[in-house]
Order: sequence, then structure tokens, then C-alpha cells
Amino acid sequence: MNNTQNLRIKSVGQDTWLMGDCLNKVTGHWNPSSLRLDSYLGDEGGDFQWGGHEFTEKASNITFNADEGAAHQPILRADLLDDAGEFHEADKNLSERISNVNGQFEFR
Repeated sequence: MNNTQNLRIKSVGQDTWLMGDCLNKVTGHWNPSSLRLDSYLGDEGGDFQWGGHEFTEKASNITFNADEGAAHQPILRADLLDDAGEFHEADKNLSERISNVNGQFEFR
């Protein structure tokens, strides 16, 4: 994710939050920012679904790598429940739909 640092996830109750510092290009300051991932990500049949909600409710083993692979992408992983009640490993590149806009995380 461009112009961000200290990216991490934090579990708070039944919610998973993306947290980090975002550069505001206008002021040049780093701003702490957070985004409730459960407002934008759901579990659809054992896969992450953008536009869904509350993926944390049916997830286990939630992990995050802020700088994965040669492309240095922020990847969220979890075991998600399918319709038959089985867990499946799933991952989602958060930079597909989340970016830094004026020093704050924004879903697009």
C-alpha cells in the first residue's frame, strides 16, 4: 500500500481492524489511521468477498503480512467457513480496494 508504514491488523472483540500510519502528501505528516475491515469484507462460501460484511464472525487463524512477495503487497489470510461448515484457507490483497487518501485509509 503506497505511502503507508507500520501496517498491522488488530482484533477488537468480533472485529478486525487495519491499522497503520498514512502519509498526507499535502502536509507531509504521517497520520495514524484505522479501518474496520468487517465493514467491507465478508465470507462468501469460504472465500473473502469485497462488499460483504463481518468476515471475522466465521473466521479463524486470521493473519496479516504487510509486505508479502516480490511486489510487497499487504495480504490478509484466514480460515473461512464454507456453506457445508468446512474451513478453507483464503487470502485477500488489501491494496485491491484499500488505499491511502490524504493521510487516511479509504475503501474504494
